Amino acid sequence: MNTRLAVFATHPIQYQVPIWRALAETPWLDVIVYYFSDHSVRGGLDEDFGVPVAWDIPLLDGYKSVFIARNTKFRQHTNIKIRNVKSLLREGRYHYVFLQGYTHVFERQVLSASRSLGIKVIMRGEFSTMKKNRGLLKTYLRRQYLKWFYSHVDAFCYIGTDAKQHLEAFDIPEEKLFFSPYCVDTARFLAQSSGYNRASTRQLLGLADNHFTFLFSGKLIPRKEILLLLDALEQLPCNDNVALIVLGDGPLKSQVIKRGVNLLGSRFLFKGFVNQTKLGQYFLASDVFVLPSYYETWGLVVNEAMQFGLPVIVSDMVGCYPDLVPDGITGFVFPSGNSRALASCMQRLIQNPELSKQLGAQALRRISGFTVQSAIDGILETIGTRAQESCKSAATAN
Repeated sequence: MNTRLAVFATHPIQYQVPIWRALAETPWLDVIVYYFSDHSVRGGLDEDFGVPVAWDIPLLDGYKSVFIARNTKFRQHTNIKIRNVKSLLREGRYHYVFLQGYTHVFERQVLSASRSLGIKVIMRGEFSTMKKNRGLLKTYLRRQYLKWFYSHVDAFCYIGTDAKQHLEAFDIPEEKLFFSPYCVDTARFLAQSSGYNRASTRQLLGLADNHFTFLFSGKLIPRKEILLLLDALEQLPCNDNVALIVLGDGPLKSQVIKRGVNLLGSRFLFKGFVNQTKLGQYFLASDVFVLPSYYETWGLVVNEAMQFGLPVIVSDMVGCYPDLVPDGITGFVFPSGNSRALASCMQRLIQNPELSKQLGAQALRRISGFTVQSAIDGILETIGTRAQESCKSAATAN
């Protein structure tokens, strides 16, 4: 009999689906993914982008999925529930459940029901030590809640250094920790990196050979600090040969366009929301990727940029930097909110294109360890280890 795994996810997400597919291809594993919304499949208004979004890649192919609900409002956490959760788990005869967070009611439901039914619980989430502006009472209550939640989890798949440090701060023992690196669809981006020609793409975009081109990709919301990037551009000693490509949409759009055009003129390229199959041409046409966010539990767009051999500049509040951006190796890290420090990092690469290429080559080598295969290896190791422990416990009992 195969091992049966139930995955609970809010909705189909382009970064997660390749993992579900890879798990489904595991011969000894039966996987079903439960969702609470099909918004990302059928398309609709994205609240942050501010525009209708429908991903142009298949999100339901290659694995089994069930929609518990189809139009859930995720910001209303208390509404996301499962009716008869015990019956669902019992009828599915699951050996393991897989959770990715702890903020929704359904996650607490699954956790409690699994414990009462003897089903093992695995978590892989964006655990982070990055501090939000919470009051003392909220911080205390959150910590007590997480202590309770984590105490009922059998194993954790941590996505990187910061996630592991978060779990260690809650005294999670080493034997419960398994590395399952955060990743993007590495195969798709590899295909895109060879599917475009840099020179012709730059020519189509109106970029001259001597235009040193920075790239920003993300939602145009305050947390992403796109305006800080424009502040840094303004502080460069000379930006006559500097270009900036901006991918994304959101409430800051008009400010970004106005300032960008004033600073760079035709060398400011605003492309709005760009779908998954078209992203590669902009990464390939760029020289450096910048993510200046003041809070980012990881920042998977950094993975995307490094897949194209781009050096990256990130703030020290972007959670992936300890793993992906050791300072001076694959790019630079600057203090969050410090536009002068960001400008200094940018200027170093503008003045030394060879250094930029060297950092980009090292970025490509480093990201080779953050693949879908590496991620599922960690998950499968978790399941295998738990299964061995169960066998040992059963043998001892007999």
